[in-house]
Amino acid sequence: MTSTISSYQFLQQESWTKPAYPIKLKDSVVHVWRFSLEQPNRRVYGFVQFLSDEERAQAANLYRIRDRKRFIIGRGILRTILASYMNTEPSRLQFHHNPYGKPFLSRDCSCEDPVQFNLTHSQGLALCAVSNRCLGIDMEHVNPILGIDAATNTLFPKPEAETIAKLPKNKRTEAFYDAWTREEAYLKASGDGLCGPHNKTESGPTGLCREEIDGSSYSIISMKPASNYIATLVVEGHNFSLNYFHFD
Repeated sequence: MTSTISSYQFLQQESWTKPAYPIKLKDSVVHVWRFSLEQPNRRVYGFVQFLSDEERAQAANLYRIRDRKRFIIGRGILRTILASYMNTEPSRLQFHHNPYGKPFLSRDCSCEDPVQFNLTHSQGLALCAVSNRCLGIDMEHVNPILGIDAATNTLFPKPEAETIAKLPKNKRTEAFYDAWTREEAYLKASGDGLCGPHNKTESGPTGLCREEIDGSSYSIISMKPASNYIATLVVEGHNFSLNYFHFD
């Protein structure tokens, strides 16, 4: 049986709002957070206090100062967001990874049930998706691609590569990144990461594929979180509402 994919239009930038606290997450709701990895030094110093010893060591091992700051900001804001759902302090959160590297929260870090989450970042922008459902999110900064037809043929199955090749030249780059982020988000949602099986069964005229993992249906949401960025959110199941928050 082929699962059904729900396709939404690109989300406009003005759709992002500031959340009202305290935040409650219902079963039929998915939250997507957007935040900048470029923050004042005073905030970087504050976020360091939230990190685990392992995370601090990871930051210290990064060669470039800008990369260290972005890592600390990303992890610090991720912890802040997740802690707001779980009624705990950001520093108390404990992360583990499945065999394919997908992170998840320990049940020992709060009296609340851990939420499902996934983080992605590109350049100075980050997105975090939060839900009680399995999900994955991926984002890329859009840059011109030399030899885009060859890259498309190498990276995507033939039906999808042909769909992109038929588009006008000025549309192919955006279609490439849309397809790429969809692949990445889909694999993250499955929990298998890049090592997992990707069972493509059909390709439609829009380039969106009908896909199935263990008989479960997934919804695909394409969005433009900022100028020159493309992202895709993949969520298990259908019939849910979406809220888009800007973390400030």
